Amino acid sequence: MNIKNWDDLRYEIKFIADPTDNYIRIFLDTHPFAFKEVFHPRIIHNIYCDSELLSAYDENISGASERVKVRYRWYEDINTHEMTDITTELKYKNGKLGGKKFVKLNKKKSEISDLDMIKLATEKAPPELTGVLSTYSTPSMYNQYERTYFVSQDDKIRVTIDTSIMFSPLYIESGEKSRLDIRPFSIIEVKGAPADHQEISDFLKDFPYRPYRFSKYVVGIQNGIFS
Repeated sequence: MNIKNWDDLRYEIKFIADPTDNYIRIFLDTHPFAFKEVFHPRIIHNIYCDSELLSAYDENISGASERVKVRYRWYEDINTHEMTDITTELKYKNGKLGGKKFVKLNKKKSEISDLDMIKLATEKAPPELTGVLSTYSTPSMYNQYERTYFVSQDDKIRVTIDTSIMFSPLYIESGEKSRLDIRPFSIIEVKGAPADHQEISDFLKDFPYRPYRFSKYVVGIQNGIFS
């Protein structure tokens, strides 16, 4: 697997905050980059897949500079609770930069089992992605959270805030949820293209939180394995 040639890489810088701390909203509202909220807040649902030996988890823990994880994602309208179709996401890291490849399934989660979902993704994926999907084909963790979106006036910097983050480890054999645990923190993520490195650096000079290496997948798996 060679992800050096995969495109659409961007900076993805994460921060952890107390969910009762509203200072990030004040910071964005008053920042000279004139951030505005885009979309409506949405609930994001994810099923993560790994190898049977959890190699994607191990690569993240070891800090491998090049790594990939596979998740199946769908969105829920926070008001109507209407669900979107599932999209397979191959999320990859190359050093400090990250990116995604997508495979649309044109199915809602209520219409398909976990195993059929994985099989369909492999059938629909372009040849360069099928090897990754076959390697990471065991359902290992479910999570959900509520996300709000902000973007700078020039569209160069995007900020997302994830709250009400819940995890459920999956039984490897069946893919069934074993329990659903909520975590008492919020995740803030700042995203932007490498070409906008200076703007991102200027934005983060007075940012009210420190960067933090964090993976929802790792936290969810550790919760399932060690609790």
